Amino acid sequence: MNLSEIQKKWLWFGARFAITFVLLTLLLQAVNADSFFSQIRRVGILPFALGAASYLIATALNTFRWHLLLNARQILVPLRQLFAYNFSYTFYTVVLPGGRIAAEAMRIYQIVRDHASPELRGHAITSAFLDRIVAFLSFAAIVAAFFIFTPQAAATFSLWAIIVATVVVATAMLFAIGPPAFIIRPFERFLPRTVVSIFLGDSPSYRITLLGWIGAIFFSLAADGVFALGAYAIALELGIYVPFFVMLATFSIGMVAASVPLTIAGIGLREGAFAGALVILGGISAESAAVISAVMLVSSLAVVLLGGLIEFHRHFLRT
Repeated sequence: MNLSEIQKKWLWFGARFAITFVLLTLLLQAVNADSFFSQIRRVGILPFALGAASYLIATALNTFRWHLLLNARQILVPLRQLFAYNFSYTFYTVVLPGGRIAAEAMRIYQIVRDHASPELRGHAITSAFLDRIVAFLSFAAIVAAFFIFTPQAAATFSLWAIIVATVVVATAMLFAIGPPAFIIRPFERFLPRTVVSIFLGDSPSYRITLLGWIGAIFFSLAADGVFALGAYAIALELGIYVPFFVMLATFSIGMVAASVPLTIAGIGLREGAFAGALVILGGISAESAAVISAVMLVSSLAVVLLGGLIEFHRHFLRT
């Protein structure tokens, strides 16, 4: 039986939903359920508010990053509209069968639909590609730096942790020292021709200044720090102390794990990796780590809800 593309997407969505459910179930089975739910019941509204605030602020900072990457040398899309597109993106990562890829396609489609500019489509696709790379590498670089500058953490794992960390930091530094064309040229033969032409053609359609590139990296790292600050504040509110640098590294480990497209919006992979890293590197109980991870997960839904409200307004209330 031949399945249509839509049927395949919904089957994949069902599979990812099942994987998400299984991973969250396994996470709960790995801890003492009575202790976990006892701690959850004692969580007040403030930790959730702190987590939601960190997600909202970090999403705003990531929008500034995207603003620099998308507009490059001229203002093509106002910042106010980019905020709406970015919050809608978080909503679509959860509700669309294609997950992050479909949400990215929707974000690009919304820009092209709302702005009739001949060069905008190429800029939108290029900036989305770079936005994902910068976001991933900022998390990966934080994790790598943690293992390099915290010997006891690397010793907890193995020599391979330092080797992998060094490679990641070197890659991140390459991205930090120059605009995309400088980085892409060595890999020209391995990339799609359309991507190469955007950056390296006789008349490249995408250019970004070194200052703009550094600014995008800065906003990405700032957003990562705000994410971790939210988790750090939640832990303190729950009476759990984890050094901030450890919290930053463990949350980044969770976000790197979430980039694997096996679950809905990375849910399950992120929570499991984050909680596991907190236990190993933060030295706290599995139950406490699971509670912090769960509070951050529920808090993240504030951004998803806001994105849903923006889309509801766009489709049903806007005249």
